[in-house]
Amino acid sequence: MGRKMARDVFKSKGVWWLVSGLLCIALACPVGNRYNWEPLRQSVVLAPGPVETSQFNTDKDGYYEIAIDVDKSMDQEQTACLLGMNPSEDSQSCQGMADVVDMAWIVTRSGEKVAEGNSADSREVYTADRVGRVIGEFWGTRGTRYALALNIKKDAKALASADPRLVVKMNDVD
Repeated sequence: MGRKMARDVFKSKGVWWLVSGLLCIALACPVGNRYNWEPLRQSVVLAPGPVETSQFNTDKDGYYEIAIDVDKSMDQEQTACLLGMNPSEDSQSCQGMADVVDMAWIVTRSGEKVAEGNSADSREVYTADRVGRVIGEFWGTRGTRYALALNIKKDAKALASADPRLVVKMNDVD
């Protein structure tokens, strides 16, 4: 009888832990999905000239990164060189492939400039499903509509086969 009781107690504790874990997951999912961590992601043709985005909303106060990202279909070294990720310009791996990311950007709210910058001021990179180069950041206020305008100064069509995207995303450090 003692073994059966111990087994029943073990089962009930196991069920309790399972239910507790599932409850934690159920409560965490709405919090994680509560915010749009990436309010803008759109295809972009990286040809010289102006590019304007549609308006986007920020769901949370904080810093938002502006980035150009590409898929991983190209050779990694080639991608790194073209995005300007290689810290050594005279690197053997980048011979004949210069950094093609050269653009100015402006973020506006209701037509008024709230932030501006140049890709030369930022060389931060990230990799996940795609590879990206951060070209700037701005402070976003919860519930505010913004627009982003780029002035692409250099022909970056060498990245066209890698499906380049213009991305605004919540800064991971924030």
